[in-house]
Amino acid sequence: MCSINDILSPDAYKIGEQLWSEHLKKHPKDPYILKNAASYFFFSDESLAEELLKRGKALRPKDPEWSDKLARLHRSGELKDAARALTELEESYKLQRGSPGGLSYLEDLPLYAFEAGEYALAKKYANKLLVCAKEARDEADKSQYINRAFTALGLLEIQNKNTSSAKEYLLKSADVTGSPVLNSFGPNFVLAKELFNLDEKEIVLEYLKLCSKFWYRAHETNMEKWTTQIMSGEFPDEFSTCC
Repeated sequence: MCSINDILSPDAYKIGEQLWSEHLKKHPKDPYILKNAASYFFFSDESLAEELLKRGKALRPKDPEWSDKLARLHRSGELKDAARALTELEESYKLQRGSPGGLSYLEDLPLYAFEAGEYALAKKYANKLLVCAKEARDEADKSQYINRAFTALGLLEIQNKNTSSAKEYLLKSADVTGSPVLNSFGPNFVLAKELFNLDEKEIVLEYLKLCSKFWYRAHETNMEKWTTQIMSGEFPDEFSTCC
């Protein structure tokens, strides 16, 4: 479901807004309409998106996608609530636990738990993800689980003021073959940024070098630019858009 930027294309957005309003009046209990309308308003009207997702969830409580979308809505923006985001994502995971679909939710749970200040839970989910990585037959899945798990474990070490272990986990998180997500959107840089803020520039550059084996954007030209920025005390803006 595509969305129209209300700032870049205000006229087109207004037309879409009117059309979705009409659909919602005609079909107030249609889960398909509710889900797609929520996607349309996800960034432009978060309160409306939340209302639509709640209505859809009430109609289809066993569909994990409703809670997943609510979790992402509450992870950032005007409705940011880390505890609520974690609760919603855990609901999605529980509905799919034991199935391949459940692992897609488990991937995000360590970081969601960390952001909510649930550090013991973050460690539990990260370790569970590492077990899944050992059992994974697909290298892409294994790479995803390792990157997410060690990123969360590294953040926990930062929390415990154990920089040495955090650095080890940062490198372990990039010791992977890659996946469609990692190869295109890139790895998670939240742990790298925390270490950068502790003046651990060399380890961040080492992390980047490992990432260049799978991340298409980490080619020679960008690597030279990023190295210059990092060594001069500037954390590249591009990293904020990565996974």
